[in-house]
Amino acid sequence: MDIAEALQKAANIEAATGRASVDGRFTTAGNSEYDLVRALQGDATLSARDGTVEGVNLRALSDQLGALNDPEDFLSLADAGLTEGTTRLDSLDGTIRVNNGLATTNDLEIRADGGHGTVRGSDDLPSWRLDLTSIFTLTDHPKAPPVGVHLTGPIDNPARELLIAEMQTFLIGKIAKSTVQKFVLPKLRKGAKAEPGTLEDTLLRGIFGDPDKAAPDSSQAPPSDGGSEPALAPQQGGGSEAPLAGQDSSTLAPQQGEDTRRAPEPAPAPAPERAADDPLSPQDILKGVLDVLGN
Repeated sequence: MDIAEALQKAANIEAATGRASVDGRFTTAGNSEYDLVRALQGDATLSARDGTVEGVNLRALSDQLGALNDPEDFLSLADAGLTEGTTRLDSLDGTIRVNNGLATTNDLEIRADGGHGTVRGSDDLPSWRLDLTSIFTLTDHPKAPPVGVHLTGPIDNPARELLIAEMQTFLIGKIAKSTVQKFVLPKLRKGAKAEPGTLEDTLLRGIFGDPDKAAPDSSQAPPSDGGSEPALAPQQGGGSEAPLAGQDSSTLAPQQGEDTRRAPEPAPAPAPERAADDPLSPQDILKGVLDVLGN
């Protein structure tokens, strides 16, 4: 059977080309064309090879997907790839069941240039309406979620709803990961700066602090830790006297009136509290980056 000729005669549409075979048995009865269609019963197995499918271009969709840098660009790409163009059909196989003129399928499998997919749904022949969902996986992008199209309405002029939400989410994550790797990670070093208010600036300040604050000068001598004590002033009535033989100067008794109490240790600085209007802490931001990189 010639697919194009059959579709043209049956529905006056040009949706596919190629050769197909239908193996089945149908029965009907009635006094008019409408009655015959409404009473149609039967099952059939459909098999098609080496043809084309109109209204979808999986190859173009697959080839351009890897070059996208903005998820919004995918909207126009998907609109073109799933509503216009032609896809080479390698095979189409499945079964169709007809009950009172309602033809349904749950196992139509399509293998085509750029992807493979399934078709599920029904054609209500007496009312001349359809409800079909086609889902396609792009063979060159096995990790990407599938895309699809939902057809509803008149058989010869259905409305199309693109099923691309999962792919959009996937692309947003992919593009975000690429952006972090190219522009954020190279700047993750102490002292690096970024445009104020950007993600890069938030990350750098959260991890390394304010890059404008001067780092302490390591060339300066560290403050005294009490190891070297200043010399005592000479006592009244004479100069500084050397300790007696056999007596350690560190064991000298304190002079009269000298305060021997130690100064109290300074209290530790309180830990900085997270501001009430700060939705993300540096740890939250860093964790988010690592989550993106880990996907």
